[in-house]
Amino acid sequence: PETEFRLAMLNLLLNSVKELGEKSGVIRLALNTQPSQLIIEISDTGPGFPRNIIEQGVRPFVSYHEHGTGLGLAMVQRFVRSLAGQLTLANDSHNHAVVTIRLPRRS
Repeated sequence: PETEFRLAMLNLLLNSVKELGEKSGVIRLALNTQPSQLIIEISDTGPGFPRNIIEQGVRPFVSYHEHGTGLGLAMVQRFVRSLAGQLTLANDSHNHAVVTIRLPRRS
């Protein structure tokens, strides 16, 4: 679904922008296609995800942003799952946030 896909990508990109704030940094969007899946990775050079978000996973109404609602990542996760995909949150070796979406490809 095109509209939901756009909203999910916008939400993830806006989260990265919020994390960088006034600091300079880099937001990276990578797309990799494999025979059975599409892999989308969004990363930034911000402070990374808090440990509890990575360990407990995405939960509605739980936000690590000061004025966040806790619905953004939950909405993205619901969209990804509706397509039989997987959403993964991690921090890279420099402790920067990395969001990976894996979606099955249709033949």
